[in-house]
Amino acid sequence: MATTCGMDIGKLRTAFDKIDKDKSGKVTCEELQQVFKESGLTISKERIQDFVQSLDTDKDGKICFEEFCTLFKQQKK
Repeated sequence: MATTCGMDIGKLRTAFDKIDKDKSGKVTCEELQQVFKESGLTISKERIQDFVQSLDTDKDGKICFEEFCTLFKQQKK
């Protein structure tokens, strides 16, 4: 079973795919905001944009799966 910092890649992919509502392979600020809203969390658009920018290494304004995985690699450190 493939892992990244002890996390199952398949489970990370499943989580990513649930957030990526339009199945574009990229998570947008709007998709993240919708997931937080559905979870009962109110997070400002600015805060979500800051979060996306912190992971967005290719600077396209979206999070791809590889960038998403870096969040979990960073947390392990």
